[in-house]
Amino acid sequence: MAEYTALAGVAWLMSTVFYALNFFTDTDLAIALGDALMVLAPGLIWVALRIVNVRAWSGLLLAVTLPLTVYVLGLLIPLPPAAAVKLLAMAGFSIAVFFEARQTPLSALPGTRMIAFTAVTFAMLLGLRLVIEVFRGADGADLFATRRLTIAGIVVFIFVTIGVVRLLRALSPTSTQPGISDGSPEGSSAVVFSIENFTVVRVGRGSSYARTIQDALFDAVEDYLVGSAQASSHDDGRVIAIVPPGSGLDCETSVRPEFALKVERLEATTAIYSEPLILTVECHDLSTPADVTAFVRDATATRFRPGR
Repeated sequence: MAEYTALAGVAWLMSTVFYALNFFTDTDLAIALGDALMVLAPGLIWVALRIVNVRAWSGLLLAVTLPLTVYVLGLLIPLPPAAAVKLLAMAGFSIAVFFEARQTPLSALPGTRMIAFTAVTFAMLLGLRLVIEVFRGADGADLFATRRLTIAGIVVFIFVTIGVVRLLRALSPTSTQPGISDGSPEGSSAVVFSIENFTVVRVGRGSSYARTIQDALFDAVEDYLVGSAQASSHDDGRVIAIVPPGSGLDCETSVRPEFALKVERLEATTAIYSEPLILTVECHDLSTPADVTAFVRDATATRFRPGR
């Protein structure tokens, strides 16, 4: 993650350099490069956050392709529509950063709230400039001209840097940051629910039935979770619940009958009868936010949703 955030910082600074160069040379090449690098910066931040949330690497392709598109369009089409494409791309990445920062397990770590708030504020600023440019023309857009947007970008860069530094410190193996969220008891517990022989269920009953059973388990866990507790659903019949310390047994005793009831209702609705599904449970005590993130990363999660 650190490498991508560092590259994002370099891209942002280089975009400022190219904008300054355009002020002296007035060339399309300089402004196109500046625009592309300004789009690349939030894209790389988004990729860095996706790494912590164990997302697919397809995001990196988008983070590189979109700036290249902005660069090419900056050379081929007039400046106003090219600038609009740049603003849309930056706003899109900023919104993506906001949503990624609020996902499990990343949302439990220090610095992510600052990153999310800064990203959504910048996206609103970009949207405001787009609206002004569309409805009021060049005179109105001058209120949010590139030079002013660059100044706002510097402020955004400072706040995001502070958030990223706090996040990297929490992810450090030597981190001793206590708790999973403000006001919570120190540490947390990870309760891993696994549907035994899930591969056999998928082969015997089909992937659609397996997915439905997976969702039933996830919903049963979510019905138990409250407050800052969170859950992650895996594609191999597992659901991980991050709960307050010492509540693992209570979570298990609540989820087991709820899951059995949901399966019973499902089979009554679909008229499909299968052998009773065996649910195995493991409980792990975690001390710090870094431990929570490392545990979920090691579990190779593929889908995350916040618990209710």
